[in-house]
Amino acid sequence: MACNILVNGVGPYNKGAELMLCAIAEQLRRVLPQARLCVPLGIGDHPWRAEHNLGSALVPLDCTHREWWVQRALNDRIRNHLGLLRERDVHGVLDASGFHFGDNAAPLRYVWAVTRMIERWRRNGAPVILLPQAFGPFRRPAIRYASRRALHAANLVIARDNESHAHAAALLLDSERAKLLLAPDFTNLLHGLLPPGFTPSPRMVGFIPNRKMLSQTAPAVREAYLPLLRRCIRRARDAAFEPLLIVHETRMDRPLCETLAREEQTRLLDDPNPLHIKGVLGACAFVVGSRFHGLISALSQGVPCLGTAWSHKYVHLFQEYGCPELLASPAAPAAQVDALLDRLLDDASRARCAAIVAARAQTLRAQSEAMWADVWRVFLPALEGARS
Repeated sequence: MACNILVNGVGPYNKGAELMLCAIAEQLRRVLPQARLCVPLGIGDHPWRAEHNLGSALVPLDCTHREWWVQRALNDRIRNHLGLLRERDVHGVLDASGFHFGDNAAPLRYVWAVTRMIERWRRNGAPVILLPQAFGPFRRPAIRYASRRALHAANLVIARDNESHAHAAALLLDSERAKLLLAPDFTNLLHGLLPPGFTPSPRMVGFIPNRKMLSQTAPAVREAYLPLLRRCIRRARDAAFEPLLIVHETRMDRPLCETLAREEQTRLLDDPNPLHIKGVLGACAFVVGSRFHGLISALSQGVPCLGTAWSHKYVHLFQEYGCPELLASPAAPAAQVDALLDRLLDDASRARCAAIVAARAQTLRAQSEAMWADVWRVFLPALEGARS
């Protein structure tokens, strides 16, 4: 079926968002090989879109509606020459925002912009699927109202943890609850690749900082975060492991990673290919991380992690992989965090943890496969109706 599918909520800077794009493309091209994938105009530059074989759609990303004015100014000949799709040319939408609807997610103006787009696509007959993501909390009335409208308009809503499922369920009518599902993050199905020329060490430890730990947490946590990372790097090196700092978000995290690499004289990996990053994480002995999808990339390959959190989604992630005790607070006593790190520095203890994580990873991959079957069950008939 020749059709135009918009993938929303992805981009080139956050490697987790790019991993979701890769996972969607892999699944979609399996069931709809003739589908044309596109992203909103302004997401990534031309080389990035060409690398992923993506078209561009003229859809508004904020309340200024700049793309609307561009669309009105372009005649069809110019628009076709530039390869730009109009909003009404989009036949279906797969939204992979990750964490968009909630008090601590996106700004209100962006929540409203996406909500209005979802409502317009549905009026145009295009199905909209909200792929597994975090939802809530919804204490702010304006966020709650806009989010309720978005979830009401979507064909299928998928939460990726029990808490998010409960937050989303509270916004839906009883008659709508059947379209709310629970499934893990779907990037666990992707296979990583080692970068050309990269030779991993058997005692390599990946460190994935996250700038949000310094902006979205309590003062005690943000003050203790960098000292925690430094202490873990030094203790890993003292135990004859090889620390490796990994950039998982180029705009926010790169300066932080570069500073730590310089101060701790630690090797730095800043690879533009998210599958290369996943491949490296899969080759680590263990990971110390604060980026959600970086942790998933490790855990889904059976690599145990010591994590820190700025959102409830991390709590549920570590519960899913059978190691909730390995989610640490930087504000906890140093001896408590060091005891957790010691479990991963010890070969026998780390092997036991890795076995638990690997078994859970297999179960979660099966759940992701089942989730995609549910998506196609809803999406494909609706897409056929939109094309007819």
